[in-house]
Amino acid sequence: MVTGRANFYFKAMFADLKRATTAVGLLRSWLNANGDAFKLWEAKRNTGALYQQGGKLLAELKKKYPQIRALSKIKAVGEPVNELAGVLIDTDQEIELKNERNLVFYSANVWHMSNWNSMIDYAFDIGAISAGWISDEYANFYDGIQLISRNDKQPAKLEGKKNGKHKK
Repeated sequence: MVTGRANFYFKAMFADLKRATTAVGLLRSWLNANGDAFKLWEAKRNTGALYQQGGKLLAELKKKYPQIRALSKIKAVGEPVNELAGVLIDTDQEIELKNERNLVFYSANVWHMSNWNSMIDYAFDIGAISAGWISDEYANFYDGIQLISRNDKQPAKLEGKKNGKHKK
């Protein structure tokens, strides 16, 4: 059983279908680079060498993967073991991006503390109008359920406190 993982979901909007279709290929290449960088870092992560040569590895990653802008924000101060956790996107499964109309979608089961802001930055770099991500660890899917009343099919109005206590 794998622990410490969560499902993450990414969505970006482009100006039109053509740009969204082009973005799928660009994002796939960018995610592959992230996966390669992650594997290189992971191979050295649990060795003592990373603690002594962390700055060297960070410089190597920055040079080899310039498209991963999040790497440029990390300074070679301290040990980069934890600094790279969540920055590099772990793509250990097949990358399945899809687009519907001018939207691009991607989801993956990755380390639960990951941060996909770098994917948003890259989406903007390649022409996204808007982009965002969410993790099922942070999402409350009950919030997405629209309540309708029986008579008029309109959304029902909530009353009471959010913590489960109701007004009488």
